[in-house]
Amino acid sequence: MSTIYELNSSEQSSGESALSHDIPPNNVSPPEIVGETKIGSTVSTKPGVWAGNPAPDIKTALLVDGTSRQSPYQIRPEDDGKQIVVVDTASNRSGKATLFSNCLRIGYLAPQALGVPVDVTIPLDESVTIDTDGFFANAMGGAWTVTVPDGEGQIAGEVDESGQLIIKAAGSLSVGYENSGGTAAITFATRQQLPAKPNYDGSLGNLSVQIGESVTITAGTAFTGEDLVFEARGLPLGLEIDAVGGEVRGTATIAGTFEVTVLAMNEAGSAEGAFSIAVSEPEVQLRIDPLENRSYEVGSGTRYYNIVAEGNVIATGPVTCFMLPKVIQLEAIDLGDGDYGCRAMVAGMPKPSCTTQWLLDGKPVSSGETSISTAGLKGELTVEFTAKTEDGEDRKKIAVASLTPVVEPVHAATAISTSGSSGRTTFEAENPAYSAGDLVLVAIGVDRGLEAIVDMKAAPNGEAVTRAVAPFDTGDPGSGGTQIGLYWYVAEADRAPGAALSITCQRNEQFVVSATVIKAGTFNTEAPVVNATTSSYDRYDSSKVVSPATKASKAGGMVFFFGGCDEESFTGTPPGWTKIADANNKGIIGGYVARRNALTDANETIASEIFELTGSDKWIGITCIVNPG
Repeated sequence: MSTIYELNSSEQSSGESALSHDIPPNNVSPPEIVGETKIGSTVSTKPGVWAGNPAPDIKTALLVDGTSRQSPYQIRPEDDGKQIVVVDTASNRSGKATLFSNCLRIGYLAPQALGVPVDVTIPLDESVTIDTDGFFANAMGGAWTVTVPDGEGQIAGEVDESGQLIIKAAGSLSVGYENSGGTAAITFATRQQLPAKPNYDGSLGNLSVQIGESVTITAGTAFTGEDLVFEARGLPLGLEIDAVGGEVRGTATIAGTFEVTVLAMNEAGSAEGAFSIAVSEPEVQLRIDPLENRSYEVGSGTRYYNIVAEGNVIATGPVTCFMLPKVIQLEAIDLGDGDYGCRAMVAGMPKPSCTTQWLLDGKPVSSGETSISTAGLKGELTVEFTAKTEDGEDRKKIAVASLTPVVEPVHAATAISTSGSSGRTTFEAENPAYSAGDLVLVAIGVDRGLEAIVDMKAAPNGEAVTRAVAPFDTGDPGSGGTQIGLYWYVAEADRAPGAALSITCQRNEQFVVSATVIKAGTFNTEAPVVNATTSSYDRYDSSKVVSPATKASKAGGMVFFFGGCDEESFTGTPPGWTKIADANNKGIIGGYVARRNALTDANETIASEIFELTGSDKWIGITCIVNPG
């Protein structure tokens, strides 16, 4: 330690004290660092003892590499290797003196091994991760070492940056830690063990959710066992299970009650647990008070809208307004004739002086009405209720709906049928309007079965045409059977409606053609149409058309049925299906297209359905699946 003395200027000039009894500061005992100078420890200063007349004023400072620190001070990892010292500065009118304590170097505490050798069991083909915090203390500021105790054999483990010991194979490992304070080590003995047979603890419970609600079920935690792989049967469309962790997640898209079985498997065997998921339709009505942001559908068919509701009461302070409604609700309504809209509902009806105003993107569109049509509207729709308070000040209460049209995958379809004319074996059928990138499904039917085999060679813009299923007939061509084939192509350019579908047949006969357009972005462009299957009936005693069964490999696919009948018409669509197009020409040849409302589940078997005819006749049908994008 060292002491630095300074005399006041007056004393330096005269060589005498200002007073005969004045004594400059003189150190009796030096300042000290109190505490261990190790990372994580807390140190403080102890001033030295000084003499002098008058009594010196003592100022004590703690310095780390010359930088002042507040005492007490907790030593940080970044202080490693730095020097720490306490300095006293004593002064009176006779002079000033500075004294430093012993200068110490900061370091880490020596690591300590807290445990004894540890036995570890490693599951088959797996590794084990162990937190070293439970086995070592003061493992800071240094590095881990992993060695083989006897110096022979492969090192089958490592310690990562976070201090996790990862053991990859059976054997013995010596795990150590070394820093500036010292070293410590523990031996881990490991052995391999086959997985135990899975076991189900019975904890899976039934669940109720709404369509569109995000679902996460930690089903895997209901099973014990190593190396488990999970499967699930009966999940609602939109949910799937993680094969590794057993977590069921997703968003349910169809309503119903679903009996679900979760299967856990490993090399030793399997276990299963069952529960049910009830999926309900979401509420249609939107409440704005209390404030809540939610999405709902308005209307049905091709005029779907998402309403995202937001709201606020623009009123503050003690002013009371009796003329505003307490609650504003936005309700989805069907206005008839394919038109849908919003209606502003109120609780605590406003007095006559309360006015109503509808705005679209801030611009007035209607006033004085409690409802408005949303047909063709897109943007932020606002309804305002305005009234005057008792002191004459305007107060408003608002509800806001963000209107965004929902994309409808099937956006155009046609179906025509006609009788043949002499010598005519090539004809142009009507196509609906479509855009570049759309998928066009073309079903072609012709009378007289395979005697008049039908085909489609080219699309209107020269696109390549793919045959989804070969022309197939009722098996009785001589008595007026019906043949049907299914073709598809992806449009390369926009097309207006018109007779542009080129059809050929081997003989002049009656024919029926339907064209269905699937919106771009809603189907798989690599394999859009899959699993097309056919069925037929070749006797005049059936008025019930049975669609052929098929199988889906992916979730989210669309199921279509294409039907043809010799001289009767299709009249009945089974529940859960929607008619898309119908060439209802009784006495000539009839054609029909329908789509199943529900999207496919993964690995789902599409069951046969019954479509009604006006009378008994020969019929033929095709079922196919359009894969999701």
